[in-house]
Amino acid sequence: MVRGISYEPIDETDWWDAEVVFLEVESKNPPQPLPGNPDPKNGVIAAPEGGVNLYDHVDYDSHVERAFAAQLENNREHVKLFTKLPRRFRVRTPVGEYSPDWAIVYAENGAQRLYLVRETKDTRNLDDLDWDEEMRIRFAEHHFDAAPIGPVDYNYTTDKHGLLIAGAGGDD
Repeated sequence: MVRGISYEPIDETDWWDAEVVFLEVESKNPPQPLPGNPDPKNGVIAAPEGGVNLYDHVDYDSHVERAFAAQLENNREHVKLFTKLPRRFRVRTPVGEYSPDWAIVYAENGAQRLYLVRETKDTRNLDDLDWDEEMRIRFAEHHFDAAPIGPVDYNYTTDKHGLLIAGAGGDD
């Protein structure tokens, strides 16, 4: 199914407006820990002061996402900026809209910058996911390959696998 679908860049006037996607202020109400569940699966935590997160908080939907955000903060040699993408940033696919997790600016060899989009899951095996979720991730690979400025480095990963930078020596 995925091989039969192709993406083509749209007119620049229809691109995402950063001022719409990344609102200057977003109020967050973190879920409160409940008795017997002191570590909620999703929530909001404060980002380190002077960190590389776009915002002063990290919004996470799973423990995997929270651990991945901590890895990004701790990789300041390469990670220059990151943010959890808001749900209003969506990729259209034949099986429904898809919202990837992270946008990352990554420096390599000093000055070269790579723009990364990452999806975090608790598995690298897409067959372990629900069919529609697997298909949305597979379609997203094609979507980001067709970016008008050239392919965007998109991948799905886990907190254990890290960023998965192609050609890098390690899992940064």
